[in-house]
Amino acid sequence: MSHGWESNAGHNYNSVYKTLTGLQIPIYTISYGETISALENLSRLNEAASLKARENDIGYQIGNLLNAEM
Repeated sequence: MSHGWESNAGHNYNSVYKTLTGLQIPIYTISYGETISALENLSRLNEAASLKARENDIGYQIGNLLNAEM
C-alpha cells in the first residue's frame, strides 16, 4: 500500500519491479485527488491504465475502466 511516494506497508517498487514485469500482469492504478507519477510508472510496466479521479467522479472512472477491459 502506498500513500504518495512512500510505501507504508508491503514492498517498495524497486524490490518487486522484476517480479511484476516477469509476471506480465497489468496493474491498473487510480490516483485520488492528484496525479502520482509512481502509480503511473507502475501501470506502465505491463501496459495498463492509470486514472486520475476526483471525489465526484471516482465511480464513473472505475466503471469506464471496467467496461473498457471487458
